[in-house]
Amino acid sequence: DLNVFAAYDGQVGIEWKGNNEPNLKGYFIYRSINKPDRFKQTAFTINNYFIDDSLYYDSTYYYKVSAVSRIGKESPLTTSVSAKPKNIYAPPAPYRLNINARNWTNSVGIKLFWNPSADSDVKGYEIYRGTTPGFGTDSVHYLDFTPNIFYFDTKQIQLLTDYFYKIKAVDKGGLKSPATS
Repeated sequence: DLNVFAAYDGQVGIEWKGNNEPNLKGYFIYRSINKPDRFKQTAFTINNYFIDDSLYYDSTYYYKVSAVSRIGKESPLTTSVSAKPKNIYAPPAPYRLNINARNWTNSVGIKLFWNPSADSDVKGYEIYRGTTPGFGTDSVHYLDFTPNIFYFDTKQIQLLTDYFYKIKAVDKGGLKSPATS
């Protein structure tokens, strides 16, 4: 009774009818990406469901499950189910953007760091910079992209100039969060 109960926003959820044997240790999850016949063990769970996250939208994921006893005996694999996650929701914005300006001899820069977006399919962050607080997040103010939750801005920094920053999270499907304040 293996089936898919969810396939969106970088996640696939599968569930099955639980095994009631008293010596059950749990379940091995097997996955194959884009090929219905190349399964590798990817996880272990004691639940009768599994949520696979951080997935890509251009891939189809195939799953099989086996039961495992306390002494390590494994049942035959279930028939497979498959799903291709849909990108439905934009990620939430990162938060607590912090800025630390540095002025070293022959090196001027501004270090940015923030708390990550609370989404499992974030690819990275777009960084925008302006010289007024209410600047827009458009191509004129676009500075860079980073997969990290920090960035060191050294691009044409002028001394005695106020800089303002906004960050947007971008998921693996290209949807963007609202900008930080």
